[in-house]
Amino acid sequence: MVSISNSIKRVVTIFILRPNKLPRPKPDHGHESISKSLSKNEFQVGVFRRCATMPTFPNHWAGISGSIEEEDASPLDAALRELREETNVGELFEEYFLREKEHASGAVSGDGNGRCVGDNVNGMIRSHIKAGLHVDVISKGSRGAFGGRTIRVYPFALTLPDAEMRHHVSQNLWSEIVMRGTEHDEMKFLTLDEFFDLNPCVPDLKLAFHHATSGAYLDLPDEVRKWEKDRINGAASLARMAISLAAKYSDENCSLGGYIIATNDINHKKCSMALSIAMLRPSTVPIVNIMKEFEKRMQLETKKQDIEKDLLNSLSSDGLKCVELGVDAVMT
Repeated sequence: MVSISNSIKRVVTIFILRPNKLPRPKPDHGHESISKSLSKNEFQVGVFRRCATMPTFPNHWAGISGSIEEEDASPLDAALRELREETNVGELFEEYFLREKEHASGAVSGDGNGRCVGDNVNGMIRSHIKAGLHVDVISKGSRGAFGGRTIRVYPFALTLPDAEMRHHVSQNLWSEIVMRGTEHDEMKFLTLDEFFDLNPCVPDLKLAFHHATSGAYLDLPDEVRKWEKDRINGAASLARMAISLAAKYSDENCSLGGYIIATNDINHKKCSMALSIAMLRPSTVPIVNIMKEFEKRMQLETKKQDIEKDLLNSLSSDGLKCVELGVDAVMT
């Protein structure tokens, strides 16, 4: 069960990423812009327009979203429930699974009531959905439904498998996605260029997308991308590198994905380098926490050189304490 604070409204939002079947340009290893274009056009993003009768952000575009209920064991469980309630994605995954199973073995195993198939489908969906770092939004335009409370958005990206890569699966399977429920009146799939130009959107929709996709489409310096791919150094060492990178590039706020974003919505803002670095490794708590601390001090207009020095010293001190504790544990 997820604990709900009176001052924070917890919600989930899910971005459905469908393989884009537009013709792709031939790769040109001599031009980096071609590779970026390939990555950018790899998927289409599903967006849903909230009905005019919705108490919060009517007629605004959003992902599949909803509140985390008391019976939800986790934000992920809430996300899976919302997908079932508002789309037929679960049924399409079941069809995908059955065709895969038939192709592999010529038969489908089950217990007669579909429980085995259902468990496998749920496992398949879970393997294709990814959580990002949460986004806190202070809502002032929600018709008073949330008061002045913070809306904490837990973003997820559901990447649909590329059915066309498997000849035995229908090429049009994911084109059969339909809406359910009464919250939305229109659904469409957009290229990333179209998505980043979309307006009006619920607050911080594009920022939540980048969190859900772990910053994959942010326009970041090569040095930061190299740090992101580091699988050799541990969390402490990576945190130290992150501090130095945040200080070095602190003057380079990232427009979200390198795109012009909605200028008439103050909630669609640029993302600082520190928070961009944090979203690249959302599950590494020390890095996330120290980047948030870096950003907090930057907001207080502390000199970045002082922030870097202080946080690095703090990490060194904490590391020394851990070593001392470890030595004590071994010696006693």
